[in-house]
Amino acid sequence: APIIADQLAFRLSGQAWKSTKDIDYVDPALADLGKDEFNEIRGKLLFTPEALPGFTGLFTVSRTHDKPAWGLVSGPDFFARRFADTDLTTAEFRDTYVNRYIADLTYEITPDWTVKSVTSFVDTDMTITTPDSSLLIRDDSREGKDFSHDMRLTYESADSPFSGVFGIFAGRFTSDLNSDMQLKLDGFGMPGVVIPYQMLDAKNKTESVGAYADARYKVAERWTAKAGGRLLRFQLGARFGGPL
Repeated sequence: APIIADQLAFRLSGQAWKSTKDIDYVDPALADLGKDEFNEIRGKLLFTPEALPGFTGLFTVSRTHDKPAWGLVSGPDFFARRFADTDLTTAEFRDTYVNRYIADLTYEITPDWTVKSVTSFVDTDMTITTPDSSLLIRDDSREGKDFSHDMRLTYESADSPFSGVFGIFAGRFTSDLNSDMQLKLDGFGMPGVVIPYQMLDAKNKTESVGAYADARYKVAERWTAKAGGRLLRFQLGARFGGPL
């Protein structure tokens, strides 16, 4: 919807759905395993100011929630769509939220030369848990933060057989993991006994910078010569800790 005619416009969109797997659960308390849920909302702001001809700014913000169902069924007749594993040694709930922020800026210096900048930040939070009746008690959280920036200069002219692009890129990506798992010994003849299985804290980080170029030359009507290259430097880091 336009806010200022031909200069500022805003759009809001979203989608959502819920579904239930066609699975017969022997224990009705496990029915939540078959529920699938997804929703997303997105807003976009387009800015093309009259005071700065050739400039376009597109700003995007979105939030996504994804909670997938657990589609495992028990055998031997898997087509019966029946889940009878009351010990639940593997079933889990995953609940993920993702926030995205993107700034896409373009400036047409001349009809032939254009500079473009794209900056993005993605924030991800996920939790992993298990049903109450599971032998494996799991309480995990994972957090990711990804930042990247890309800037490029392009040249393309209808009057020239040459075209090309030169760009630089930088990014920083982190992932933090906190894992707490315990094991019930009910299935081993020791009801009510719970022992630690995993207690882990992990941090992962990747940093990268790069430069790239691509050139094209139209030799003839159906022939084009191309050349390009990319330089990339990245650094990886990881740290693991925890008593178990």
